[in-house]
Amino acid sequence: MSEKKKGLIYRGIIKIGDIEINCAVNENGTRLISQYSVNKAFDRGEGGSKNLPKIIELKALEPFIDKDLMARATNLIQLEDMKCFEAEFFQDNLKKFVPKG
Repeated sequence: MSEKKKGLIYRGIIKIGDIEINCAVNENGTRLISQYSVNKAFDRGEGGSKNLPKIIELKALEPFIDKDLMARATNLIQLEDMKCFEAEFFQDNLKKFVPKG
């Protein structure tokens, strides 16, 4: 996990239908998404195993998890009360899991 990022300038909630995901922006403009909220949204529980967040520990996803994705998924940012992914993690990597069409 990376160092604690100080200078939180915004905290909010992203609503997608009935799902609520906690998010934040720190003073250097990094957009952050709560790991716990993402796990809850996908009904994955809390935490993870083998240092993988539960969101990507599914066996079916293993062929899509390269070294870059692994590094970014395990490099969480600790805020006061939540561990976060950088929002770009999803933007850059979710397309790996979505069929082209």
